[in-house]
Amino acid sequence: MTTARLSQPQSYAELFQGNTQFGIVIGVAGTFVQWANSTVGDESGSPYASGSAANDEITIGNLGAGAYWVSFSSSCEATVANPIRAAIFRNGVLQTDLQDQIDQTVANLEFNMASAGILILNDTDTIDLRYTIVGATGTVNVRNINLSVHRIGGAVSGPDAVGIEVKDEGISIGAGKTILDFVGAAVTASGSGPEVTVTISGGGGPGADTYRWNVNGKPQVDTDVDGAWIAPRDGTITRVTLHRRAVGSSGSTTVDIHLNGTTIFTTQANRPSVLFSAGANAIDAVTNMNVTAVSQDDRLTMDVDTVEGGNPQDIAVILEIEYT
Repeated sequence: MTTARLSQPQSYAELFQGNTQFGIVIGVAGTFVQWANSTVGDESGSPYASGSAANDEITIGNLGAGAYWVSFSSSCEATVANPIRAAIFRNGVLQTDLQDQIDQTVANLEFNMASAGILILNDTDTIDLRYTIVGATGTVNVRNINLSVHRIGGAVSGPDAVGIEVKDEGISIGAGKTILDFVGAAVTASGSGPEVTVTISGGGGPGADTYRWNVNGKPQVDTDVDGAWIAPRDGTITRVTLHRRAVGSSGSTTVDIHLNGTTIFTTQANRPSVLFSAGANAIDAVTNMNVTAVSQDDRLTMDVDTVEGGNPQDIAVILEIEYT
């Protein structure tokens, strides 16, 4: 069981690129080249977190330090039939747990790439997104990119500091107002000072997972949006969350999840939906699905059923599952 109590101002920033394609030239095989065509999106701004289109990076301000959920998603293709790799860099250093690779075997075939995870970021830290081609030179053509950071844990310095306390089976190994308590024989938390290591041993047993569908830009009513997720194990769907970034001018945006082609919301009124009146960054998280049981190799897909009038932008749908 993991619990967290957070109490600090929001700190977040976003860079994005729309549907227009941008070419990143890879002059040395396997060498990462920074994405350099960004637009600043939603941000808390200085002194917390801010984006820079000039430098194509996100910078943490002097009151922004803390634990962040860092993520990227994009569509890309390469002019050669070699694997494409995309990765988040922190202060110019590759974050090995925040990268994705597509082993394409056909040139100029577009794929979606994404990765997300938690980073502890300090003030003045920078985050950027880079691409490379494995084993070849060429051009990576990218579009529909989103790079974002959202603080989820307390600031570690300054007047907003709340700290982080981590417990291993109830035994404190830190101090602060935010508490993470990792419980279970397969989970071990250890460390001292500002860094804590959480080790989850074993694999293949019960656990939890999330899957995310993204629509960058204005969503359209459509089926099987952003591909399918194949369940790796039996499990139970516990929650479906819709996030819509930029608001439309009327109506609502509604999504649906299908299990092997059939909606899990037999009661259609239970589908995740946000009204234009909810404003920017609207979220609807639902737990009242009619169908929740998932078997290994089941196919889960996302439909966009309705879209607000006007120009709503960027939706994400997150499915949470507990394995059995």
